[in-house]
Amino acid sequence: MEKFNLNFRYPSIIIHIILFGIFFFFSFESKAENNDSLSFICKRPTFTTRHNDVTSPTTSDGRLLITTIDYATHYEIIEGTNTPFDFAQSVPLPPQQFEIEIKNISNPTGKKIYRIRLYNEGENCYTDEIVTFEHINFAADRDYATVELVQGIDNSTPKIGDLVTFTAIIQNKGTKTSEDIEVRLIQSLSLETINFYTEQGQFTSVGNIWRIGKLSGGKSVKLVLRLKVKSTGLSYLSSFISQEGVKIYEYADAQASGIVGGKRSGTSCVTVPIAINSDEVYKMVLKEYKGIKWYYKDASGNFSEINDKTNPALAVINKDSSLTIKQGGEFSFSKKVGDCNISSCCPVIVESCSGPPIVVDSVYCNTTVDSYNIVIHLENDKYSLIEKVFFAMANLNFPVLTNYLSRINTLPLTSSSGFVTSLGNSSYKIENIPAFMPNVTLVSSDLTGKCRNVRIVNAPNCTKPLGMPVLDETTQFINEDQIPPAFLVITKEAGAEIVWFEDELAQKQIHTGKKFRAKKPGVYYVAFRDKKTKSVGPTVKAYLKELAAEKPGKFGGEDVCDCDNPLMVPQGDLGDLSSAKAYPNPVSDLLTVDYRIPKTAAKAALNFSNVNGKQMKLIELSKTTNSVKVETNRWVDGTYFYSLIVDGIRTFSQKIIVSHQ
Repeated sequence: MEKFNLNFRYPSIIIHIILFGIFFFFSFESKAENNDSLSFICKRPTFTTRHNDVTSPTTSDGRLLITTIDYATHYEIIEGTNTPFDFAQSVPLPPQQFEIEIKNISNPTGKKIYRIRLYNEGENCYTDEIVTFEHINFAADRDYATVELVQGIDNSTPKIGDLVTFTAIIQNKGTKTSEDIEVRLIQSLSLETINFYTEQGQFTSVGNIWRIGKLSGGKSVKLVLRLKVKSTGLSYLSSFISQEGVKIYEYADAQASGIVGGKRSGTSCVTVPIAINSDEVYKMVLKEYKGIKWYYKDASGNFSEINDKTNPALAVINKDSSLTIKQGGEFSFSKKVGDCNISSCCPVIVESCSGPPIVVDSVYCNTTVDSYNIVIHLENDKYSLIEKVFFAMANLNFPVLTNYLSRINTLPLTSSSGFVTSLGNSSYKIENIPAFMPNVTLVSSDLTGKCRNVRIVNAPNCTKPLGMPVLDETTQFINEDQIPPAFLVITKEAGAEIVWFEDELAQKQIHTGKKFRAKKPGVYYVAFRDKKTKSVGPTVKAYLKELAAEKPGKFGGEDVCDCDNPLMVPQGDLGDLSSAKAYPNPVSDLLTVDYRIPKTAAKAALNFSNVNGKQMKLIELSKTTNSVKVETNRWVDGTYFYSLIVDGIRTFSQKIIVSHQ
């Protein structure tokens, strides 16, 4: 029995050691897991801060208040930026204490910075905040002037010939009158000033100078310009405060640091879509911006950088930093200014294919038939060339009908209702549209029939024609911390009332009366309504826009600074079309190439090669002509390529077939 007990004792000891080791291992691992869990899950402290300035320059009654504290066990408050935070020096925060106060802060000579850190349990779980006191807040008698500039434009995507409204507001946010204020404007040549209005001072379009003079504290004044857009692409208008008191500021100083006051400059832009055909490209050159970055809007709606991985069928960056665009889309750019990437607020919009724009000239009711007619004209309508050919034939005594396009049974315009007839010179009439049709859809097309443009035209009120209200201003701007301005109808209609709507169809009524003050930015509609029949006349749009800084689109992989900056205005050639089209194709003996090159191009050439890359012919192109002839009678049958080269850069290539059969 003794032997048995002895033999059993050693295995028992071994078993106890094994069990103890397993228990210790799991206990240690569990503890380690708990520690990891605690270090990973950190409920960071939350709090808010506010501070009160001193009541006079000589008193020391300023204070800093930290309130609504949550998830905090310790805190540190350090004056200045030199001393690092140290959890060992932090002050424990008693339970149920949700507020910390620092009193008796004196008037600083310059800036006084307080760095605040609240901890939760340990040094690795914390939240920081910085509070800055500045002497300008405690000036003697609290008498100071702070002049700021804000600006905006009512339509950033107009058409050629449209009028856009530019508004600049100068505000004095201080209490002291500011003297001798002057504002200068710089605008693109593609924007033409039609008229202007200023609430104070004098504005001259020669030099674009707005001399305001004195501006009392708490007051603001406004300048409104009506500008006509004359070309496609990007157009800019920048403004900056050029003088205040005895100080004169240059354009380059507009965004300089150290100028007392708030925002003192701004830039607004508009972009008109550029149309290119399948045999054209669009080249943008910003000569002074070497190494500029180009972007395109991708399928996700963000701007992605164009580089060597971008599909070359979309766009290509050339050696001189210019961009050659081959397909439609939205394109933008950015440049480095100091530590900041500044981008274009407005993208360049390129449309690969679209029909002629439809412009409505008149909509009127028929007196004998319960219907109405629409008269329109098409812009850039190449069908008018066909009309001219038939007109020339008519002058040669050929038997040609007056309605030339109808004779060949081809019209570039179709309508969802009514009959379309050509009036000549790109004008068309849609006749006898039934009065019960609330609107008509018009579709224009190019010569190929593949590119189209659509416009919906609303029906007139043929029962009892009502006029259109006239507003004192169709576009108003609302600024931060200001009551929205009111719209005012300045015309009357007998037997009718003035009604305001949320929608263009005049179904959601929001107000009645000649004066209307909108509560938020947006587009509103006003019309006359017959008091007896309750029929509504044509609506007029009223725009209430917020004067806020423009914001660039989201850029992938890059932080882009405020685009509302005069330093981002592009300088150099904003682009031109390059194209070359060869015909007939296939060709036998003589090939004709019509071409177009930018006005700014120094030289251009057409290069012809075979499939093996052997050059067949190189022709230097002239700006005075737009067509060349190429003899191909000695070329063997097969496939060849021709390229348009502008300033040493191949813009694009096309294929031709030579066949002598």
